[in-house]
Amino acid sequence: METIETPIYKKDFERVEKVEYYEPNEEEKKMLEGTKTAEQLLKEEAEEKPEELTEEEKLKRYRRDYITKVKVVALDRMNMPPLMNPSTFSKKDKQILITLMEDVMKMSEDELTKTFNEVCNDRLFTQNMDYTTFPIYK
Repeated sequence: METIETPIYKKDFERVEKVEYYEPNEEEKKMLEGTKTAEQLLKEEAEEKPEELTEEEKLKRYRRDYITKVKVVALDRMNMPPLMNPSTFSKKDKQILITLMEDVMKMSEDELTKTFNEVCNDRLFTQNMDYTTFPIYK
């Protein structure tokens, strides 16, 4: 039986209570040239305004999210990986997926979100899943 090594972020480690400050040497100063201080970054972050979306962009984002939820739930019902790309499916499997997606679209918005969240918790965000490979949308 294969043993799975514990990831480094789950291992116990000894905490360092205090690190003594020392003046940076010339090489470190040169390396930091042109970078921002923590205070500058915090000030910029505080002044940052949230992205303003047009109604068209909001609708486009809503549709993308809705379609993603429907696809993930339908793929789960097919016992396929929820993030699988259906463009690689055979015609028969694509037709099955389309039929399942049509059924999923009959669900209420709340029921769809609840089912989507259950799929994510049960199939995606599990101990053995590498979430660093998941697609990310802004």
